Amino acid sequence: MATIVITILALIAANMLILLVSGWILAYAGVFYLGFGGCRWTSDIAISYFKTVLNIGVQLMTMVLLVGIGQQFINAYYAQMDVNMNLNDMAAMLVAAVVLLVLVNKIPPMIGHIAQGGGTHALGNGFGAGSAVAAVGQLGGHCNGRQYGCHRRGQYSGRRSSCDGGSETGLTKLIQRL
Repeated sequence: MATIVITILALIAANMLILLVSGWILAYAGVFYLGFGGCRWTSDIAISYFKTVLNIGVQLMTMVLLVGIGQQFINAYYAQMDVNMNLNDMAAMLVAAVVLLVLVNKIPPMIGHIAQGGGTHALGNGFGAGSAVAAVGQLGGHCNGRQYGCHRRGQYSGRRSSCDGGSETGLTKLIQRL
């Protein structure tokens, strides 16, 4: 059982090492990616680089926080063990190591994805109902001047739209088209 605990703690250390190596590689690769920030057509590459660096930084911060708290728990369990260890002490250590491994695998990527701009996808729910309602309201209530022929409020182009004060709004037209 002790070898299982050591293996789990080694997996936690490997996760931490992967994040540290990713941070160093991103730091050195940034020299090349930041060069794309000078042109309007390639500036998205540099912006994506900054988002990725923020993602890795927040993941590292969360990982250090979780490992620090988990280390205190494991040290407390180890201090409570005596020379005559029983199965309950080892089981408590195993459960603490497994819980720490699961937290280290799940929490830092979730927090990092939120920092990168993941929104609701980072929380694991996908496209929420509130986002769907907001998107339909935005699509339906938006007045596109070129489509309806009115460029300012109050002009009338012969079509009834939400721009000219007509009763038919963009949402009603959207529903009628469906």
